Parts: sequence; structure tokens; C-alpha cells
Amino acid sequence: MGKSLNKIALIMWVIAILIIVGETISFIEVPRDIRDQSPFRFIGLFWPLLRPDIISSAALVTFGTIIELLDQIRWNALPPDQRNRR
Repeated sequence: MGKSLNKIALIMWVIAILIIVGETISFIEVPRDIRDQSPFRFIGLFWPLLRPDIISSAALVTFGTIIELLDQIRWNALPPDQRNRR
């Protein structure tokens, strides 16, 4: 029997995905005159809005990965008979 995925880490990864998807959807509703500008101008206009979401999503993914790695270390430290009981 293998180790199951840590629920807290999974929740953190799902929230990070939801943040990125929500931000992407918010760009769909941008007025056409702003969208029709050059890509560099568009990114320059929305970078201050996008940056906090990227940083928070990256932090959630990082913390979820750390939790999963620590849980894997804990799982590997268990004796084989306790691994089978879970």
C-alpha cells in the first residue's frame, strides 16, 4: 500500500490553480481597446495586477510541496507494519 497524497498540500495546489484561472478569466473581460494594443503594452498595464497573484500562487505551490515532502519523509520513517495499517 502506497502513501496517499497529503490533503493540505492538495488543497494548497488547488487554490493556486484557482487563483491563476481566476486571473486569466479576468483578462477576458478587459475592454477591446486595451486588448488591441501591443502585447508588451498590455503586459505593462496589467503587470502590477498580475504580480501579486503569481507570487501568492507560487508560494502556495511551494508550501504544498514542502508539506508533501515532509509527509513523505514521515511515511518513509514509519516501520512497515504501521504503513500497512493506514
